[in-house]
Amino acid sequence: MWKSVFLRAANEDEGSTEGRGTMVMCSVEELALEHYRTLGFDQGIHGEGSTFSTLFGLLMWDIIFIDGVPDVFRNPYQTCPLDLHTDCFYGNRRETIEARAEMLREASAETLQELLADVWNAQEGRVCVLINW
Repeated sequence: MWKSVFLRAANEDEGSTEGRGTMVMCSVEELALEHYRTLGFDQGIHGEGSTFSTLFGLLMWDIIFIDGVPDVFRNPYQTCPLDLHTDCFYGNRRETIEARAEMLREASAETLQELLADVWNAQEGRVCVLINW
């Protein structure tokens, strides 16, 4: 398996003895982190999208597992509704999704933190395809 390698300018803290213009090889993740460091962001994570799927799962938990959508839960061991990765997911929950999106849009940072903590504390450990606890 091939892994892409990129070139970027060396930083002062990388101990380059060659002087200005020295290039170092790095991964795409390291390249992205270095780019954001130049913009003032000193931290980052590499999660292959897991951050976003986890946030979606937590913020929409009750909508994902809502009662009343026909034929999406066939046994108690499912890790998600059968329509989650289909075009029907939104259509089957349109009103509740739109109401949640509006609430999230207007919510303060504190409200969002409380919502995330509440769902995390109530559901932690429950198997869900979107979340790796």
